[in-house]
Amino acid sequence: MSVGRDDRTGAQLRLYCYLMLASYEDAELTLASVLRLGQDGQVALDPGARRSSLFRDAVRACAGLVERAEREPRVAEGSDRAPVVAVPWLQPYPDRYLDDTRSDGVPVARESVELAFVAALQRLPVRQRAALVLGDALGWSDDDIGEVLDGSATGVRDEVRAGRSALRENLPGHQDPADRRAAEKVVLERYMRALQQADDLAVGGLLQDDAWCAQQQGAGGNETAEPGYFRGRDVILDMWAPALHGDRAVDFEFIPFWMNRQPGAATYVRMRNAKDSAHQPFGLTALHVEGGTVAGVEVFTPDLFPTFGLPGEV
Repeated sequence: MSVGRDDRTGAQLRLYCYLMLASYEDAELTLASVLRLGQDGQVALDPGARRSSLFRDAVRACAGLVERAEREPRVAEGSDRAPVVAVPWLQPYPDRYLDDTRSDGVPVARESVELAFVAALQRLPVRQRAALVLGDALGWSDDDIGEVLDGSATGVRDEVRAGRSALRENLPGHQDPADRRAAEKVVLERYMRALQQADDLAVGGLLQDDAWCAQQQGAGGNETAEPGYFRGRDVILDMWAPALHGDRAVDFEFIPFWMNRQPGAATYVRMRNAKDSAHQPFGLTALHVEGGTVAGVEVFTPDLFPTFGLPGEV
């Protein structure tokens, strides 16, 4: 019996590749390669051995891609932290692929897939990264991880301990959040409505005093070749003012889209003086919500709209 892309092992492989590579597109290509490679060689194996064999292939494939790509995270100008857009190849991951993924049946925890965690993983050595992903995100035992990584359970624990220590440095204040989906949905709806109405007071009321906005290059109005980052409610309102008011103002339209267990939306715009035109893709926006307000906004390019089943215009 072969492994499919959407059964539990296929879902685990997809998530593993994504967390290792931080790119949804690279993860899909790697998953297809691993499954294709395993079609012939895995048929006679029992399910446990088949899973281990497939994950060995995935470990090698991801490690090889990381080595060949030679990609290094950047630091966005003006930031006092490492925003996720400083990993230029980072792409969001649809929530619909996170269900029924872990081998123990426990839902994938938010802290194991949120964008800041995925970005921070890219700063770890590949072996530490692999041990953390298999153990913390997918819920594997040390023995099972050791089998796939060709190491001992003790060695796995050392890798995980070192990886967690490094992550704490890159994720200050990172905590295991409670289930906040209902409250976050309300904030997301308020955020979309405020921008659609070009309501500065409503937008300002949603943003924390020290809120930050990070944009990938080419996303959400950032037309430079570098990631953009700015901080502070007043700074954000000043940066967004041309899109809300004046000769270059735009009308916003949104499609709610949850990614990496975070609230967000596919964002579309059209010039306000072009009422007969359709709204065009502008960016994929993820919100960081804390205490009922927006602590941060991250904007990714709309390249993935077709892959995620999002329309090309609305």
